[in-house]
Amino acid sequence: MKEFPWKLLQTKAAFVAVIVGAILNRSWSGEAPARIDSNPRLVRKVDFGEYGSRHIRFGDLDGDGLPEIVLVQANPSTAYITCLTAIDLEGRILWQVGSPDVRNSYYKVIYNSDEKTAITILDGKTGTIKKRVQLAGKYSKYDTILFVDFSGRGYPQEVFLADAFSNGFSIFDQNFKQLWSKQDSHIGHYPINYDFDGDGKDELLCGYALYDHNGRELWNHREFPEHNDATYIGDMDGDGHAEIAMATSVDAVLLDEAGSILFRKTMNHCQHALIGKFRQDLPGKQVVFVSREQKKERAEFGFAKLSMFTKSGQLLWSKETEENLWVAAALVVDSWTGNSNENFVAMEERGFSPPALLDGEGHEIATFPFPPAILERGEGRFVSAQERSGPGGRKLYDEYHLDHLDCYGDEREEILVYNQKALYIYTNAALWQKARLYNHNYFPGRR
Repeated sequence: MKEFPWKLLQTKAAFVAVIVGAILNRSWSGEAPARIDSNPRLVRKVDFGEYGSRHIRFGDLDGDGLPEIVLVQANPSTAYITCLTAIDLEGRILWQVGSPDVRNSYYKVIYNSDEKTAITILDGKTGTIKKRVQLAGKYSKYDTILFVDFSGRGYPQEVFLADAFSNGFSIFDQNFKQLWSKQDSHIGHYPINYDFDGDGKDELLCGYALYDHNGRELWNHREFPEHNDATYIGDMDGDGHAEIAMATSVDAVLLDEAGSILFRKTMNHCQHALIGKFRQDLPGKQVVFVSREQKKERAEFGFAKLSMFTKSGQLLWSKETEENLWVAAALVVDSWTGNSNENFVAMEERGFSPPALLDGEGHEIATFPFPPAILERGEGRFVSAQERSGPGGRKLYDEYHLDHLDCYGDEREEILVYNQKALYIYTNAALWQKARLYNHNYFPGRR
């Protein structure tokens, strides 16, 4: 640590200034600048019962304006759904369909509820069946569902269903009449819809191909390796045209909406892609790629590598985390500090480290402790005794996921960390009340 600048303390005011600067900046210690606008606090823990699952979804099921939770269990052998449980944020069960079984709390793929290739639609408030449709078409099983607006009605009316094993997908209307389908499309892990041409109708980016609302192929990068692991779409420079970030399971690629390559970076196994306003000191937005790297000779465990680039492909920073057994996953968080123009990178599945938020410099500005639990099995394989003790003697975190949403309607997002055992909800305690609340007056001047 550098010597404390005592000579600067010529007056009491200077003393106060230096001390405040030390608290807020800590610049002489070489540490990352402190953030007074980030203070994660655990506000709720919801324990799951036998219905617990690593696969949950959030949404307003009963129309009260607040989110509820649906937990999905499936048979690990057939992957058919065996139980759906809806609960509120207090952990109260709203309804349940099927029989809960803790053995079905982890599975790799969501299929239809049975071998008959039927889609069942439940009432969100009660769980009762509203509609059950026997699907027509070539494919016997669907493992990906996406709601899209191909008809230009302003809200999703069409349904995309894909069978990743056969690399085929079908588009259905709101009555589940098949509109069109594709075969041998190399679907990848994340088909996504976006209105690129501004006509009010979505286009579909599936695998490495872009289709219009009628199924016409606009472009296709068949030369890209492996399959599309992740896609993120966003206008990076504010010109009204979107850029497309792709993790090709090998390379990191940024495309324009016409499919032209803006840059391509070789990585070991690029698995996640994110676009956001991570840097306040730079124009436009930036793109982050997460690569699953191989073990190094000096590293006992596998690790993840994060790299941030500008639209032109300039590398801003690269960060390695040698604490992962498998791979760190990432997503964009956009309302943590109350500044809607500042995004953060959320990291999950970090092996021996808890989930965290990274700023535009790659510094951790918040972590969300989650009870570490030594796994007997992880990712479908045996975890050796050697792997149960991580760097610094840390225990292996039980496999978990992270999400973010406004849970309480208070204009800020919470961070939710969960696995099949429990859900932990963190809020940012550094966000103060609005001025209109604590400066309340009969003649308000600021709302």
